Amino acid sequence: MVVLEILPDAKKVFALCETPSLFRLITRSVELLANESVAWDAMVRCLRLTTEDDGTFALPQEVETPLGVNLDGHPAFNRDKWFVHHINGPGEFSSIDGWRRFWDDVGDSATIRPIGTATKLKVDNIDPIDDLIELRIFGVDDSGNPLKTGDENGIGIKTGTLSTVLVGRIDYITKPETEDVITLKQEDNTLLGSYCGLDTYPRFRIVRFPRKTVVTIQYRVRNLKITSVTDYIPLDNTNAFIASMRAIKYLDDDKTADFEKYLSIAIRLANSEQETRNAQSAIGPQVQNMTIHPGSSLWNRRGRRRGC
Repeated sequence: MVVLEILPDAKKVFALCETPSLFRLITRSVELLANESVAWDAMVRCLRLTTEDDGTFALPQEVETPLGVNLDGHPAFNRDKWFVHHINGPGEFSSIDGWRRFWDDVGDSATIRPIGTATKLKVDNIDPIDDLIELRIFGVDDSGNPLKTGDENGIGIKTGTLSTVLVGRIDYITKPETEDVITLKQEDNTLLGSYCGLDTYPRFRIVRFPRKTVVTIQYRVRNLKITSVTDYIPLDNTNAFIASMRAIKYLDDDKTADFEKYLSIAIRLANSEQETRNAQSAIGPQVQNMTIHPGSSLWNRRGRRRGC
């Protein structure tokens, strides 16, 4: 549904007119229900992509969490961002080579790719209204020193201009709301990121695969900030959402018992509807039982595999 469909109920629950404060409360209500209830169909989508030459890919900003991955048409195993640090793992240098059925969740990044060699950065805009909008870059320069402007952390780069210092690494970026997309590039025009108008703290989820390949990802949608009556709410049950808004209202009024009551109602209504939509699979998800001998490691192939 869109915000316009729920707007009369939101005004009644929060006793507010159509203001930024009301939209913030609606956003919080979406987050509360989406995080507490089951995986709603509307929150789960599918993406098909081709990776970069090195097997990495920066997922679109709407992707919050990959739930399942098919690699070349086959289910793939997930390894989190701590995998390369596992004592009994293959380490950083062999974490990909030879492991054809695994993918790595590298973590969040402010850019779609890292900076190779220290470079100056430039910011471009599409809409003239965004002329002289400033991106603030936090990280280190070519000498490994923190980027600073005087005593203030970070450097500002206005649209249509080039940074005055060489940047070696970007840790995070902040930007104001803009009318249209703002791009960040290296001096040689290598794209580092395209940032939407409402994206004030840009970040991408980086994933890595064994090689350049075609991948299908089932993922959970990121909760986006509600700012207008035409924004889409990725939840379908009106009654559950009204209960979630009431829970937020009681949370702000410091009425814990009423908050827990309406949160429970919202979750029950949301889960009940979802259960009626779920087809009953004749075969549930399968996992492979993999055991190893004491003192051996699964990653160096000395372990024994035993099927269920």
